[in-house]
Formats: sequence, C-alpha cells, structure tokens
Amino acid sequence: MKYTILTLAIFISVLSSQAAETREELKASVIQILNEQNWEAYKALTYKKGMTDYDYETMESLKSVIIDGRKVISGEFSDLPEGHKTSFIYDGRAFEPTISPMGLLKLEQEGGGSTLQYAKDGDQFVLVGTKSEDLGWEGPADVQLGVVIIGHNTQGLKVEASWNASGRDFSEEFDHTSTTFFGQYVETVKVTTDNPDAAYQLRIMEDGKEIYKSDKKKGIGEIQYTRNVNKTE
Repeated sequence: MKYTILTLAIFISVLSSQAAETREELKASVIQILNEQNWEAYKALTYKKGMTDYDYETMESLKSVIIDGRKVISGEFSDLPEGHKTSFIYDGRAFEPTISPMGLLKLEQEGGGSTLQYAKDGDQFVLVGTKSEDLGWEGPADVQLGVVIIGHNTQGLKVEASWNASGRDFSEEFDHTSTTFFGQYVETVKVTTDNPDAAYQLRIMEDGKEIYKSDKKKGIGEIQYTRNVNKTE
C-alpha cells in the first residue's frame, strides 16, 4: 500500500511539473517533450476534460504520429486563421475541442513541421485536446467529400455548399476555391462570381472519385449543382 501511494504521488508530481504559466514556457515544454519523445508528458500537457474512453483510445492511436522522432528545431505562435474550424462530424460522432483554442503553435521540424492548438486554462497554458459525442448514427460510414473549383481569375469567387454528415444536414459559404470535409454526400453547390475575366469549372469528389464536373464557365455568372437522388452509380 505504501508503494502504491508513493507511486501515485510521484505520478501527480510529474503531471504538475508540466504546467506552463506563460506561452514561452509552453513552447519550451512542447519542444523538449517532442525531442525527448515523452508521450506521458505530452498527454499531461494536454487539456482532457470531457474526453470519453473513445477519445482516450483515439489519442493513444495517434502517439506514433505526434511522437514521430523528428527533431523540433524551433516554434512560433500565430493567431487562429479567419474561419478556423474547431468542430466537425465524422462517422457518427460530433468532435470538438476540449477547450476553446486561442492560437496556434507552429513547429519547425526536420523534414517538415507540425501545428498544435493551444489555450489558457486559468493561469496555465495548455495544448488543446479533442472530445466527442456519439450521435447514434447507424448508417454507412462518412467518406471524404470535396468541392473543387479549377480555372483562373477566380479571386472573389463565392462557393455555397450543403451536405449531409452522419444523417445531419449542414451548409456553409466558402471564400476559397477548394475544400474537403467528411460526410455522406454533397447535396447542393452554388458557385458565383462578378469577375468578367473569370474562367472556372466545378468538380465534386466523393470518396476519391469524381461524381460531377460542370461545363466550363467564363465571366460573370454562376454554376449550380443539385444532387440527383435517383441516380444509380
């Protein structure tokens, strides 16, 4: 019993030692943790409130992706990009951050880089985890969907799309020419531009396959797509 209590005390001490009171302390801790490949310390630095057993299992499955042995050379903080998505639905579960992110920590690593979300919990800086909720979806698994615009002079082009993911309907407006997300199918897409010099074409991808390609359009106008529910593949 004494051994168990001592072990627990040491474990709690290790977790407490990961607290970061400033952003710079957080950055230094992350760099050290990744370079030392200390998975337990990485988890201790991650805000996990609200995570389910499923989420913990998912986090463990990502160990080799996060702790991949690449040396971290440096890191810098940046703001969240405009329109940054923090929640999504995939395969019958709704995913969201364990705590609202306040920015990004971009790491320069050998052979590339990686980006982490961070937040502030009270007076401590932490890494953002992911929690999820089972939606009770019993249909087919969601697949990757894509809305792609190809062409030139597409500045100012607007894309409105609606789709279904795990039995729930969503819609969003995009100000960029390509986007991907998970779902069952794309329901509608509307592409508009007021640029007389624009030349554009709409492609819709479903699970890596092109299911629709519009005619090429030039100048001011629009392209509209509506899913054909009677079509058989």
